[in-house]
Formats: sequence, structure tokens, C-alpha cells
Amino acid sequence: MERSGKRAVRAALLAVLLIGTMLLSGCGQRLVMTRGYGKEELFRIGNTRCMIQEYNVFLLNLQKACERTFGHEVWEGPSGADLAEAIEQRALSEASRLKVMLLLAVQDNIMLTDAEENLADEAETEYYEGLSEEEKEYLGIDEEMLRKLTSIDPSYPVDAEIAHMYYANNKFAKALENYQKVDKAKLEDDKLTEYALAAYFLGKSEASLEASEYGAAKYPRSAGLNRLSFYNHTDLKNYDKALQFADALFNRSDSAKFVGRDYLYYGHALKGGGKYAEAIESFKKTYELDNTQNDVLKLISDSYLEKKEHDNAVEYLKKFIATQDKKKASDYTAMAKIYLDLAEQCLDQAEKEKALLKADQAYADMAVDMPNNEDYASYQRAHIHHMINGDIKKGAAKPYYEKYIELLEPKAERSNAENTTLAEAYNYLSVYYIQNDNVAKAKEYAAKLQGIQPDNETAKQILAL
Repeated sequence: MERSGKRAVRAALLAVLLIGTMLLSGCGQRLVMTRGYGKEELFRIGNTRCMIQEYNVFLLNLQKACERTFGHEVWEGPSGADLAEAIEQRALSEASRLKVMLLLAVQDNIMLTDAEENLADEAETEYYEGLSEEEKEYLGIDEEMLRKLTSIDPSYPVDAEIAHMYYANNKFAKALENYQKVDKAKLEDDKLTEYALAAYFLGKSEASLEASEYGAAKYPRSAGLNRLSFYNHTDLKNYDKALQFADALFNRSDSAKFVGRDYLYYGHALKGGGKYAEAIESFKKTYELDNTQNDVLKLISDSYLEKKEHDNAVEYLKKFIATQDKKKASDYTAMAKIYLDLAEQCLDQAEKEKALLKADQAYADMAVDMPNNEDYASYQRAHIHHMINGDIKKGAAKPYYEKYIELLEPKAERSNAENTTLAEAYNYLSVYYIQNDNVAKAKEYAAKLQGIQPDNETAKQILAL
């Protein structure tokens, strides 16, 4: 069948359109595969040849799919060579299946409808245009060479193969759109995995979970589908379900190859489920596999804090901070949080005060190292010193509230939250001065307090004196 219009990558399209689910049993024909005869010919089935360029299309797509799932470094590990060999065998298997189905399609005069041709044109153009020059050179393809295969079984789920083309070309939104048109019952495990991955890459956890959980029920030993169900439940904070699928991945999946992300997600799921000791071990495993993932050190610190192992929490937080190129206010706050939590656990007053002073030091360091955050640091220091000595007459928090006022009053525009904390500072100082018999100074701060909170009873009482 000859048609005008684009045939940009007909061989590549049909190579993917014919992967997978068609059953060849009972065809009544004996098919024999032989080795190729020319240097560009890989094998023959009957009179149908498979060229090396066609095989390379399958190989490249499988390699790219593997790298999207496991990362580009997947080939560098101890199992990289085995994985590469498995992918080469898979590509050969799919190419041979393609040729068998093409042979049968020609024999039975099976043709594309016009609508299917149009869909194929769109997808193949997307695929070809999405290839880099390096990939085109590797595949050894050009448009002319790819204008030759035109017939597939019209009963085949074309939307699924259009989706596959978009997925192979990193067009995840279009891949998801097309996969959602397909009855999931018609999809095999590889397509269900792509379906779930496309949604996962788009941050659509619920859509991804719908596909992955359906697939995992149908293919319970699929590592990819168990993995994605595990990831999605973790992202959705369904930690009990996440741990069930984690167990399926680690213990009941065929040919599963574990990567650092698996242990990272496992740590999150365990931490979310309150299993902090196990979470710590999983996070440490993640860091052992990839010590560039410095955020994992913070997760370890947080998990130790949940276990009330404050010394370990401090140790790993310091390790995390040491890896950061730029200081962040959140790091100082995290250090203070550990010591504030320790103070709550202390029964001995001296030990409690010691912990509070360490929390105070974290905010003091923030004020020096990050001057733009000095107002926040001063406000927190006021709170801490009031915790150390709650007698307002003693004024333990006074210098820090005064600093806060000094930094905040000049702001032309203040948020409601800033006005609330400023009123707190005015209230503290008005009470401090009234308790220390300085009525004039107390009224000065009470007037400022009333300017923010007109109905404040403390301000009213002091101003009435």
C-alpha cells in the first residue's frame, strides 16, 4: 500500500507497534530463523530479513528505558555487563517477533486503516525528531530507509503503541494520555510499567499507582510494577501499603536489581511507619551506594532525633552541613531543634539549661553567619532565654526582644505574622518595665502594643495607670 505524506520512521514505528502481545500459536505455518547473509543483515525468517539498523532501534529504546528507571550509572555496577547482555537478548527477541508478525500480516493481507496510518505518522515523526544526531548515527537510519513497513494487525491496541513511542521519546504527558485510552487488561507487564512510569515522572502519583497496582496484581512477581507501587504509596504517605510492596520488591520479585533509590524510598516508608531504627539502616545503605546523596545524612539525623538519640542526630546533622556549599537557615534551625528536644527530655535542671544554651548558640551562629535572618534568630533566642528563666522581672529574654524590635520596626511593610510577633515583644517589655517600677517605659511599649492590638488588655491596664 502506497500513501503520500510523511513516513519519517516507519520501520522504527512498526518495530514498536508489533512488540509484545500477539500470540503466534496455531498459525499453521512453520517459521525458521537463519543467520543473515550480508554485513548489514542480522538474520532471516523465511524471506524476511532483519537489518542491524532495525535491531538497533529496539536496543536503543530498551537501553533508554532502563536508564530512565535505574539511572545512567546502571551500566557501571557489578551487574552492568549482565544487564547489557540481557537487554541485547531482549532486543533480538523482539526484533524476531516483529519479523514473524510482519510475515503473517503480509500473508493474511492485514492492512492499517487510514485513521491508524495517521496516528502512526504522528508518533513516528515524534520519535524521529526526538532522536539526537548521535542516536541517528548509532541507529544508521534515515527517512528513506524507514519508508518500507506499512501493515499491522488492526485489532492491536494502537494507542498503547503510540504511547510507547512517546514514552521512548521522553514525551511522558503524551505517553500517559495515550495509555489512559487503553484497556489495562490488554497491556502486558512492560507496557503497564511504562504507563506507571510516565505518570510517576510527571508527579502524578495516584495515576501511576492505579496502573502499577493493577499491574502488580496481574504480574505479582514483576520487579518494576512492585517497585512503582512501593514508590507511589510512599509518596502518597500510605506507609503500610508501601512496606507491603517493598517486601514484594525485595523478597518476591523475579530478577530484581536493587538501586540506591529503592533503599532511599524504603527508608522514607520505614520512617513514615515509625520504624526509625530500620529506616536509619536503609538510609545508610543508600549513602553507601551513592555518597553524593548528601540529603540522606539529614534524613539519618532526623530519624535519630525521632529515636531520641540526640548525640547521633547532632553527629549526622554536622556531617550533612559539612557537605553544603551554601549556608541555609534551616540547618541552624535543625540543630536548635535537636537541642530543644533534648531539653524537653532532661529531668535535671542543669542538664536542661545546658541543652537550651546549645540551642541558643545555634541561633546566635545564624545571626552572625546569615545577617538577613538576624530578626528570626533574635526572636527564637528570646523564647529560649525565657524558657531558661521564665521570671519576666529578671528579663532573661529582654535583650533579644529589644534586638528583634530594633530590626523589625523600621520595615515599611510588615506581614500579619510579623505584627503578631512584634506585639509579643512589646508585651514582654511593657510587663518587664511595670514589674521593675518604670511606668513611663512600660507605657511607651504598651502604646506600641495597642497600636497593633487595640483591644489588648495588658496595654489597656498599663496605659490606665
